[in-house]
Amino acid sequence: MANGSMEEAQKNYGKVVAKAWSDEDFKAKLMADPKSVLKENGVEVPDDIEIKVVENSDKQVHFILPPKPKEGQLSDEELGRVAGGSWDDDAANAADKAVRHVTGYSLDCGGVCIRK
Repeated sequence: MANGSMEEAQKNYGKVVAKAWSDEDFKAKLMADPKSVLKENGVEVPDDIEIKVVENSDKQVHFILPPKPKEGQLSDEELGRVAGGSWDDDAANAADKAVRHVTGYSLDCGGVCIRK
C-alpha cells in the first residue's frame, strides 16, 4: 500500500478515478493495464492479484460477486447480513471478512485497494 496508509491509498484511488473521468487517454491506459497504472499512481496491488477495470454507465451497473466463503468462515448472523438481511456497516464488514477468509485479501477503497 502507498506509504502503508489506508487513508493515502483511498486518496490515491480517488485521484485515479477523477483522472479517468477527465482524461480519456489515462482512462484507456487504466483499462488496458490497470495494475501498472494503479501502481504508478500510488495504489499498490499484490503481484498475484489480477485487476480488471469495468465501467458502470447510466444503463449498466456491474455487480461484483466475491468468492464464496468456505464452511464455518462466517457465523449465521454474519451470513444473514451479507445475504440480504441489511446492508449496513456490519454487513459490509461481514462481506469483507468473507472475502478475507477466502482470498486472504481485504476489500476497501471501493473494492480496489486490496491488501493482505
